[in-house]
Amino acid sequence: RNLGQCSRPPGTQFIRSFVQEVKESFGIKPRSGKPIILLVSRRDYVAHPRSKETSGALRKFSNEPELLQKLTNSFGEKGYQVKLATFETMSMQEQIQAVSDSSILIGMHGAGLSHVLLKTIDGSETGSRGMVEIFPASHSANKHFEYFALMADALPYLQIFCGTPNRKQEHYVDPVKLITAVASLLKQQ
Repeated sequence: RNLGQCSRPPGTQFIRSFVQEVKESFGIKPRSGKPIILLVSRRDYVAHPRSKETSGALRKFSNEPELLQKLTNSFGEKGYQVKLATFETMSMQEQIQAVSDSSILIGMHGAGLSHVLLKTIDGSETGSRGMVEIFPASHSANKHFEYFALMADALPYLQIFCGTPNRKQEHYVDPVKLITAVASLLKQQ
């Protein structure tokens, strides 16, 4: 079920004000140019600056290069630019700019997708088209980020499931499922 077709939850007008304040504080402006399909990657990270230990990120893609290539092959000739964002290596301003610039946000279920709240319809040429959330087979499809997409100007939202993880906790995402989901979002506009 696509909650983007439901009425918006109460208090959504406060989200718009919050997003405007955040974008102004970080100097984020709408961009022009090719629309962007943004794939959010997950990498191992240092949980705290004082910590010397690297934490292993869960829910990583085992076939990330393949996904990037298939997305580029499928949508590059249609005028879309495909980019990879690794939030662990980006400043908050860079994260907000990347998400704001994207037309379609794609990512594995996790905290990085909370940035979907910053995807408002801003009248830019790139136009917000929606979000694809990828769930590991071991997770049930909860509604957190679907509700966030609804609060973010009722962005169209789709979810797909991927296979069970390998020994490194990496998940294989079927490129055909992902391409189909992105194509579906692009047809909705």
